[in-house]
Amino acid sequence: MNRRMPKSIPDLCCYPEDFGVADDQRLNISIHSMEEVINISETVIEFCMARGLDKLNSNRAGLCIEELAGNIVTHGFTGRKGESIDISVTKSPEDLIIKFKDNCPLFNPEELDAIFDPEDPAKNIGVRIVRNVCKEMEYHSLLGLNVLSITM
Repeated sequence: MNRRMPKSIPDLCCYPEDFGVADDQRLNISIHSMEEVINISETVIEFCMARGLDKLNSNRAGLCIEELAGNIVTHGFTGRKGESIDISVTKSPEDLIIKFKDNCPLFNPEELDAIFDPEDPAKNIGVRIVRNVCKEMEYHSLLGLNVLSITM
C-alpha cells in the first residue's frame, strides 16, 4: 500500500497518514529509575497545558503519572538489566489518554480488587486517587508486558 518496506507497526498495519492524533499531540517517555520518576510530573503538566488542558486536569495528569510510575518502579523493578516503563500521553480532542507499558513481572489483575479494599480507605491512597480522577482505568497483559491505560 505504501510502496515501501514497513519500518514501524503503523506502516505494517497500513494505517492511513491521518490515523490517530498528530505527533505534536503525543508525549512519549521512558523511565528506568526512581530519579526519572521524580522529574516527570513537570514535563507532563507543561505538555498538557500547552495543548489546552486546564491547570487542574494538567496537574492531575502529572500526579497520576508520578504515582503510578513510582509504584511500578518500587514494586515491579527487580534489579535486572533493561527494566523500563514506557509512558505515552496522548491529547485527543475529547480526552487525555495515558498508557503505561512495563517489562516487570506480570501483575495479577485479581490483585486489583485487594488494592481497592473498602476495609482500609488509607491503603494504596495514591492509586485510589488516580482511580478517582480518571474516567477509565484498564489493565492488560500483552505479549508478556503489563499495559495500563488511563482515560481522563
